[in-house]
Amino acid sequence: MDNVIVQVDDSYAAEVDAADLARAVEATLIAEGRPDYEVTVVVTSDEAVAELNRQYRGVVGPTDVLSFAAQEPAP
Repeated sequence: MDNVIVQVDDSYAAEVDAADLARAVEATLIAEGRPDYEVTVVVTSDEAVAELNRQYRGVVGPTDVLSFAAQEPAP
């Protein structure tokens, strides 16, 4: 599947197997009947996530998950 992208910051590369994580996401998409969905997983620092959280949600501090719609919902 080419619809799962996993990005792991260098500081976590020894702890996270990107290929295993991609396979787990792919298996989940298939099990949920959504093999055509696109997913990007980014493993990064709390500081980087906190900046994204502030930028996109206006919330100060890190969070466990940030998700973004790939397209606007149909009316």
